[in-house]
Amino acid sequence: MYSAGRGYDAREYEAFGVPFAESRGMFDEGMLLVRKAMAEEGFTFEGKYWQIREPITVLPRPIQLPHPPIYVAAFSRPTVEFAARNGFNVIFASFAAAMMFGSLAEATAEFKRLAAEAGHPDSRAMCSYFFGMADNAAEELAFKQRVLFYLQSVTPAFPGDPATAPPHIAYFVEIVRTLMAMKPESLGERSVVTGNAERCIAQLKAIEAAGIEEVILYFNVGAYPHADTMRMMHRFAHEVAPAFA
Repeated sequence: MYSAGRGYDAREYEAFGVPFAESRGMFDEGMLLVRKAMAEEGFTFEGKYWQIREPITVLPRPIQLPHPPIYVAAFSRPTVEFAARNGFNVIFASFAAAMMFGSLAEATAEFKRLAAEAGHPDSRAMCSYFFGMADNAAEELAFKQRVLFYLQSVTPAFPGDPATAPPHIAYFVEIVRTLMAMKPESLGERSVVTGNAERCIAQLKAIEAAGIEEVILYFNVGAYPHADTMRMMHRFAHEVAPAFA
């Protein structure tokens, strides 16, 4: 499996002297170039940002043909449309999918509809969730407080000022506004999987029913101690995972 995301932090581009305002065009073209490099030997490429005029072959060659499954991390509709149109799979951040499309199920359905229309009916979707088993209300609130601490702590990396946010990533302004106004109690099934084993299984079954083939779970979030993280993962493996065997 190969996956990539465009990124939302301008500092990641500035460090390499790359114009952040051109990130969408560069990412889209780069994904097509990487796929071509994996799928073809002796290939050339003519794009706006990259040109390979003398045939080259990238080694070692992939075992999976024509290439491993390729996933694109998607926060916005243009990225979802790009992935669907070009036959890439997609990875949703659940909270962003809900904000952009109304719900994870709607985001997944729209992606698969667009992919099928573009001739890619087998395109797949996966997503990510913050995960914290909780046996009582106090534990659940503590977990949600950690998640919100994490989300709010990373907002400085997002474009939060509508006056300065680049047009291609202006949707992050609304994400920042929402996150900064959020309370721990308002974090729900659109962004976290929590509760006892029975509730966690039910939430994950609902995510599966929404058309998601695989879920990335974040256990260590909000400065959660390593020992506690390991215990949580052990509980998940023994109490939740068997329901999906």
